[in-house]
Amino acid sequence: MAGFRYSPEVKSKILNVVRDARTIGRSWDEALTLAKEAGYNGSIHGIQKLVRDAEADTPQKGAAAKTPQPAKRRGRPRKKAAAPAAAPTPPSSGIDAVQQLIDDIVKQRIAAAFAKVKAALEEAERTA
Repeated sequence: MAGFRYSPEVKSKILNVVRDARTIGRSWDEALTLAKEAGYNGSIHGIQKLVRDAEADTPQKGAAAKTPQPAKRRGRPRKKAAAPAAAPTPPSSGIDAVQQLIDDIVKQRIAAAFAKVKAALEEAERTA
């Protein structure tokens, strides 16, 4: 069953009467009474919907026409991207100092061992 439709003349007359009544500060009940005199035969919620739909059909002017609203995302929010892996940090200064001491001790012992080997070789060459 098709819904009831007003002719364009009657619809514009109803809308003009309701808009005029609302702009001068009348309530929806009073606007409904005036709309019924203009040929409307529905409820207060129906006249509100009729006005709201008619306003939605008219092209907007100004900033509202230029900036469309983004669509609202529905559902569960997406997971955030994982942070990239951090670069390995160099050891702290306390560990660096200990490592430097160990390196120095090892170098001294290696140098002492080479000196002993060198001295032993030189002694072997003299006696040979």
